[in-house]
Amino acid sequence: MSLPRLLFLTSLLFSGILAGLFAMGTVVLQPVCVRLPAEAHILFRQRMIARFRYLAPPAMLGALVSNLLTAIIITPGWSQLLLLFNVAMYCASILITLLGNVPLNRQFMEWQPKALPGNWMELIRRWAVYDQIRFALCLLGFLFALIATGLTRLH
Repeated sequence: MSLPRLLFLTSLLFSGILAGLFAMGTVVLQPVCVRLPAEAHILFRQRMIARFRYLAPPAMLGALVSNLLTAIIITPGWSQLLLLFNVAMYCASILITLLGNVPLNRQFMEWQPKALPGNWMELIRRWAVYDQIRFALCLLGFLFALIATGLTRLH
C-alpha cells in the first residue's frame, strides 16, 4: 500500500471516528440528558465527561495530524485545499473544546448533584452551543476528507 493511500485511509478513519463521537454526544446523549431530573442529569453528565476525556483528545489529534500530513504529501489541487480547510476546522474545534467545553466540564465535575448552582442550566446551554459548533465543524471536516479522497487518484 502506498504512503498517500495509507495517509488518506488514516485521515478518513480518524475523521469518521471524531464525527461519529461528536454525533453521538450531540444528537443522542445531549437531548436525552437534558430531559433527565437535575440530579440524574448531573451524574450522567459527570460520567460522560469522565469517559469522553479519554476518547475525544486522541480522536481530535489523530484527525488533525493525519489530515495535515495527508495535505502536505499530496499533489497540490482541490484535494489538498479541502484537506487544509479540514485542518482549519479541526483546529477551530480544538480551540472551542479547550476554551469553551473543557472549562465548563471542570465546573460540572465539581458540582454536587443535590446542591447545584443557580445558573446550572445556563451553563449547560452554553456548553451545548459549543458542542453543536464543534460537531458541525468535525462533520464538515469529515465530509471534506471524503471528497478529497474521492478527488485524488491513489495507486
